Amino acid sequence: MANKTIAALAQKHGKSAAQIMIRWCLEKGFITIPKSTHADRIKENFDALSFKFDAEDLTQIAGLDKGLRTCWDPTHVA
Repeated sequence: MANKTIAALAQKHGKSAAQIMIRWCLEKGFITIPKSTHADRIKENFDALSFKFDAEDLTQIAGLDKGLRTCWDPTHVA
C-alpha cells in the first residue's frame, strides 16, 4: 500500500492504493476478493470499476514485478 508507483497512480486517478491494486487484478483477469467489514471501504472497492488504466499506467505497474511468488505456480500444474 505504500509503494511509490501505486501511490502515484492513485493520485493520478484520484483513487486509493487499494483501488489501484483491485483494478489491476480485474484488468488482468485475476479472481479478486477484496475483504472489508466497513461500508465505506466496500463502496470504495466497487468504485475500482469507475476508471481504466492507460498503457503507461500498465507499464509502470508491470515494472514492479520482481519475479517473486508467495504460493505455488499454477503454470506447472498438469
